[in-house]
Amino acid sequence: MAREKIRQLEAKAQEHADMIAQGILVKKSDVDNENVLLTTKLFEEKRQRSAVETEKKGIEQELESLSMALFEEANKVTYLWDSSIALY
Repeated sequence: MAREKIRQLEAKAQEHADMIAQGILVKKSDVDNENVLLTTKLFEEKRQRSAVETEKKGIEQELESLSMALFEEANKVTYLWDSSIALY
């Protein structure tokens, strides 16, 4: 009876060791370390995204300002052109 129990436990221990070797089971510390690494990467990605979005807004505002200035200048040139034609 005791020897049978020992064989069963040894078989379970071997099965457990095989599962670890095959990557089916992993150590909790390995998972915890991976979670810390992934969480750190996530926060860095969020920080970078925020910075890029802020920069994008600034570029969009600058583009809008330059577009308005360009159209204002084009309107002035058109007005001056029309005025000079009217004088002839």
